[in-house]
Parts: sequence; structure tokens; C-alpha cells
Amino acid sequence: VLYWAMVGGTEVVARQTSLPIVSLWGLFIYWCVVMGTHQLWDEATAIGKSCGVAAIVGLALNVNSYASSGHETISQYVRSGPFGVMRFFIIPFCVASYSAVANTKKDQFTYLFPNDGPQPLTYTGVALLTVAAFTIMCVALRCIIMPQLPEHEHIINAETSSA
Repeated sequence: VLYWAMVGGTEVVARQTSLPIVSLWGLFIYWCVVMGTHQLWDEATAIGKSCGVAAIVGLALNVNSYASSGHETISQYVRSGPFGVMRFFIIPFCVASYSAVANTKKDQFTYLFPNDGPQPLTYTGVALLTVAAFTIMCVALRCIIMPQLPEHEHIINAETSSA
């Protein structure tokens, strides 16, 4: 966030610490905790299939987004939002791999939630606490950094007037 504040100013800080982006990062953290504790990496075929799904779906989403973006070239589209381009590939990979692990290890999951910790919902609890800590950190950094940057008034005013 400090890097974003120095390079892009408050508009970048506001965008990268906004609720939708923080929510996506929270879901990614949850995925990392669950996949790390359930050894996705042992499932080589799941990774391959998930990469295939990510490539097809990510390409389709990026083509659709590029067509409606108004950019003249693909390189302009990619440079205008590299995180968005990557996100269109990462999200399908995460969904496909999570589904593969949950389906191959059915005894370790209750619906979508892992249940095989030392206590019921241990892994889910750890993941949710990690996501909550990350969210609190982002909100705190936003509250600390935004008022200290000189050009923050128009963003804060726009956010409060739209709410």
C-alpha cells in the first residue's frame, strides 16, 4: 500500500484497498490456507486440469473484457490493468483446483468447508482468522495513509457522497 501511495497516489490506494479488491485477496488467502493444508500439490492431475480450465475461461474472459474496453491494441489493454488480466486466469484456476480437492477428498470436507483439523472447523477457522486479520490491516492502512496524502480530499468526498 505504501508503494501504491508513492507511485500512484490516493487513487491507486483507494482502488487497491477497496472492498471488492480486499474481498478477492481474502478469498485467495482462504484458498491458499485450504490448499496448503490439504496438499493440492499431491493431486498432479487436478493441477493440470485446473490449468486447462484457467486457460480457456481466462482467455474467454479477457477477450470479452478487451472487446468492451475500447482499447485499440491488446498491449494497451494489458498495460491498463495487468492485475485484472491476471485475475481472469487466477480465479478460474482457484475455483477448479478447490473443487477438485473438495471432490477427491470428500471425507475431509463438509460441503465446501474443510473438517479434518484436530478440532472441528480448525482449518476453516484459521483461514477465516487470517482473512479477517488481512482485511483489518487493509482498512487500517487505508485510514492511516489516505488522510496523509495531499490529494486525498476528492477521493474521500466521492466515496462519502456515493454512499
